[in-house]
Amino acid sequence: MSSNHSSPGILPEVGAKVQLVGLKNANLNGRTGTISDYAKDGKRVKINIHDGMHQGIVKVKPRNMVVPEEPSGVEEETDDDDRRRELSSLRRPLTRSRRLETAHARPHEAKPRQHSIGGLTANNDSSFFDMSEDIEDRDVYVRDVTKEYATTQAIKLRVFQILAGGKIVPYRGDVNYGLSDALTPPDDRSDQTVYWVHAEADETNREALDKWIDGLNLGAYISDQIKRPANEWTSSVMCTKSTALVTLRVLQLKDECGTFKLDEVEYLAAIVTTGMLLTYDVTNMTSAHTTSALIAHMLQEEVLRDGSSYAALTSWLEFHVRNTKNAAIELLKDSVRMTKKLDVEPKMVNLREILDLWGRIFFVALVAEEQNHCIANMRDMDTESDDADFEKVVGSLQMLVKTAKSTEIMMERIRRRVEDLKNAFGSHQLERIYQKLSLLTVLSAIFMPLNFWAGVYGMNFENIPELSTQNGYFVWWGVMITIAIGMTTFFYIDGWFVKY
Repeated sequence: MSSNHSSPGILPEVGAKVQLVGLKNANLNGRTGTISDYAKDGKRVKINIHDGMHQGIVKVKPRNMVVPEEPSGVEEETDDDDRRRELSSLRRPLTRSRRLETAHARPHEAKPRQHSIGGLTANNDSSFFDMSEDIEDRDVYVRDVTKEYATTQAIKLRVFQILAGGKIVPYRGDVNYGLSDALTPPDDRSDQTVYWVHAEADETNREALDKWIDGLNLGAYISDQIKRPANEWTSSVMCTKSTALVTLRVLQLKDECGTFKLDEVEYLAAIVTTGMLLTYDVTNMTSAHTTSALIAHMLQEEVLRDGSSYAALTSWLEFHVRNTKNAAIELLKDSVRMTKKLDVEPKMVNLREILDLWGRIFFVALVAEEQNHCIANMRDMDTESDDADFEKVVGSLQMLVKTAKSTEIMMERIRRRVEDLKNAFGSHQLERIYQKLSLLTVLSAIFMPLNFWAGVYGMNFENIPELSTQNGYFVWWGVMITIAIGMTTFFYIDGWFVKY
């Protein structure tokens, strides 16, 4: 179908997000999708459905479409023409990789390979919906929901579904609708799907970000907390009647090799309800490598003990606690390496390296301490008074507390090791100074008599006038040698020349 035709009647333009309302078919009624095209005859609209696990293409004749007069010279398109064109697409095999690729693509960029059943084309997958008759229900209404579920440029969304067995899979529908469904209480949904939504926010677009947060309808208390700039957050746990907010200080990956950024204070937020885990990130502070590693961790088999949002929260916490543990292990290796270097080649170690290591240790120690206290508060939370459902994951939280505590203890040991390293470095520096002073003392001892000799005979007198004698130089030398011998004898008796 040609996409050059403008939208008839009051329907939105091609590419707009719409919802089918008033359709008698319960499987499709209320589903959202994107307008893909309009028929040349102007009597039908083609909508790509991407509502959760329900995907496909539906052609409807909505009552809010004003049917224009038949354009002259334009041949009316028949259903048989549509079916032949769609069936021809089956000549290429529909592989799983291509289904995943086309499921996330926009309709005007990549159209999935599908088969036709009546007036509906659906992907060749048993999880997609099915229809057996043409959809010409005049009660159907196509509602424009583009603005309702639109994502601003300040937010990048990733939506996942948490299956009952504890496995997390990517959400194959439209992420904006997935977010809307995730925010809907499970009792008000058609199914009991649990979602994990990962949102990356851009704080430079503050106005759009605040507007998006208000649209989540999390309540004024939770919204006001996450609206604050991330550098003003602290590790804490807050609960309302149906929502828990966890803010956690974390370490971010600098590269794919597992190197951490240890020069910025960074916090993340996790908002958990019965049917959703929403993790909130800040793109202008965090690392894309951390996000990739987090998703890879969450999508592992059997990483969750069950399919609840609280189990997903513990897995999210585990990822960041493990990162802190790995950073502590790397710092331990660096401290051991520097200690060996100081013992073997002390001249190759400088104070800047030690102070840099000390700063990184202090940073990771603070992260481990905050994580330990935050998770301990979650474990000890009174579920009856705080309305938080952490009771089922108390065992997992206890293990995370032990891990965070062991990391904190390890950081304290590393800190003491680096203190000893600083003291050893100071001792080496003092020894080097003493060696230089000894060399200067030897040089002074060698040249001092020569300077004295040159000073005596540098005087322009045959005899020393102050002695009032003809042999004044000989008398003067005799007195000086006697004094030198006397002082040397005294110092020798006093033990100045004894080697310890």
